[in-house]
Amino acid sequence: MPGMAGAGGLVAFVGQWSCEYYGFDVVNGQMQNPVGVQFQMVVQQNGMAYGQGYDVGPSGQYPFSFQGQVQAQGQEFMVQGMMQGGVGGMQAQFMFYSVLQGPGQMAANHSPPNGPGFSTRCMKSA
Repeated sequence: MPGMAGAGGLVAFVGQWSCEYYGFDVVNGQMQNPVGVQFQMVVQQNGMAYGQGYDVGPSGQYPFSFQGQVQAQGQEFMVQGMMQGGVGGMQAQFMFYSVLQGPGQMAANHSPPNGPGFSTRCMKSA
């Protein structure tokens, strides 16, 4: 999402969200190596977001926390920042992308014939 504006489109995203992210590889049309992340996120009016959750995989759940800068334009939403914990327990880049689907709902999907894919879903808390 190059060139996304900062605070201009932020209003619809401010608040607390429960989110899921699933990443996978697609090889010959078949999903392989799925990974999942579930987290709670707070989006602030100042354009920052923070939260905590779990990497979910076949060997268990690994807690992590993150904080980052929000970019929002129109219906598109992205957080870029840093996370601590998760699988390996180290600091790493955090990036999350989704699209506003209606009041209090975000979702996005990318499933190519071959290559990396993802699915995201968020519900805003009351």
